Amino acid sequence: MDTALGRAARGWLIACPPGRRAGAGGQPSGAVVHSFAPMRTARWWAGVLALVAAASAGAVDLKWREGTVRGFPVLVDPGSGQVVAQGDYTQRVSGNRLFVTTAFDFGDGRKVEERTEFVQGKQLVQKQWHWTETVGGAPQRLFEVDFDTGEAHAMKVEKGERKEWKGKVQVTPGETFGGGGFAFALKNLAEQLKGGDSVELSAVAFTPQPRVVKVKVLGQGQDTVRLTGRSLPAEHLVIQPEIPWIAKPFVHAPDNHLWFHRGTPPTFLRADGPLMEPGDRILRTEAQAPGAGAAPRAARRQAAEKR
Repeated sequence: MDTALGRAARGWLIACPPGRRAGAGGQPSGAVVHSFAPMRTARWWAGVLALVAAASAGAVDLKWREGTVRGFPVLVDPGSGQVVAQGDYTQRVSGNRLFVTTAFDFGDGRKVEERTEFVQGKQLVQKQWHWTETVGGAPQRLFEVDFDTGEAHAMKVEKGERKEWKGKVQVTPGETFGGGGFAFALKNLAEQLKGGDSVELSAVAFTPQPRVVKVKVLGQGQDTVRLTGRSLPAEHLVIQPEIPWIAKPFVHAPDNHLWFHRGTPPTFLRADGPLMEPGDRILRTEAQAPGAGAAPRAARRQAAEKR
């Protein structure tokens, strides 16, 4: 769910930087393609929960307008504290368009990249979301949504066989967000979620067919995050998938945890959740200053071998 939420939304793959208050491909030969069709068992709940949030009260008003940013987040093993992947984060603005790219290198030939695009107007409106994983340059997993058309696409390589799923999801501009876009939405809703409040959102779940499910975001109150040698006051949020009771005996969809600095503006500090799919390893995404706590390549490879 958090794209490291992603997460997202899974895990999530972004470090959400400070803002300022706003004013008024071709199909390969032999690929297996599946159309979007309802599944009749609880099995579909075990797919990717690539976060796409919809504020039930309406469109997410833009409180914090983003600018151009460069950052270097990391992925960390929560148990050992070992850095397992080094990140490169870029955020640029063209007119009212915001383009965000986050890439992580595991040091063993494995890489992930997430790209998102928004329009910053009276509301925050997401336009595109794309997440891909490669090993040695070869694509292994891909998930993407076009928010203008509602078209969604998933691809996975399983036991050497490439499989694809395509479908269409219902998107309401300004109310639906995907992957790392979820962190931007929560940044603008952070004040509303303080003091234990909650908000119901929606999530596009690639199961692997794309579909919309519900999640609940709960404010857990104030916490403290230790980051790059400093203790920072943070707002702790938990994202809980709302799984129907009939499916609960068969499905384990872990909660995702996010921490935002309680200052002005709210700033992403940390997120814990699966890299992408619910069955993925739980990883911690941390915002990090350049050069702080970087792990040697040999150490990263050693950590990768333990996966």
